[in-house]
Amino acid sequence: VVTINPVIFKQLMDMGFTSNVCNKALYHTKNSGLEQATNWIMEHFDDPDLESPLQFPGVNSSFVPDPQALLQIQEMGFTAEQATKALKSTDNNIERAIDWVFSHVDELNAPETVQEPEFKDGSEKYKLIAFISHLGTSAQVGHYICHILKNNEWILYNDEK
Repeated sequence: VVTINPVIFKQLMDMGFTSNVCNKALYHTKNSGLEQATNWIMEHFDDPDLESPLQFPGVNSSFVPDPQALLQIQEMGFTAEQATKALKSTDNNIERAIDWVFSHVDELNAPETVQEPEFKDGSEKYKLIAFISHLGTSAQVGHYICHILKNNEWILYNDEK
C-alpha cells in the first residue's frame, strides 16, 4: 500500500494542482518533499495523461485513497493499510469508510487477494530513440521523414534533401 503524504498533498493542492496530479507527483517522488514534487509536475506538465488517475505498476485497480480521508481514519487509531481498505471499499467516501471500518473489524487484517497478471511486463522506463513523421495533406500525398537520436542529438533523415 502506498501512502501519500497529506501535508505535501495539501500544499500542492493549495498551489492549484488537481488531486490526480498531486497524487502522481508524490508517488513518483516517493513523498520526498514539496520541491521535488513540484519539479516532477513541471517536468511532466505536457504529459497527455498527467490529469488521469494514478495507476500503480502491476496493479489492475486505479484506486488511490483520498489523503485527507486517509489521515482522518489513521487519527482514529487505524493503520494506513486498514484505512485504505475501508476507503477502497466505499469509493473514498469518508463517512461510509468510518462506518465500514467499525462494521468489518474481522476483515481489516485479512490479506487482500491480489490477482497476479498472466504475464510479466518489463520495466516501464523507455527512451525514445527514433520516430517517423509524415509531411503532407494525406497519407496518399506527402513525404515521410525520420528523426533519430544519435549521440544525444536528434538527426533528421530526409531522402528528398
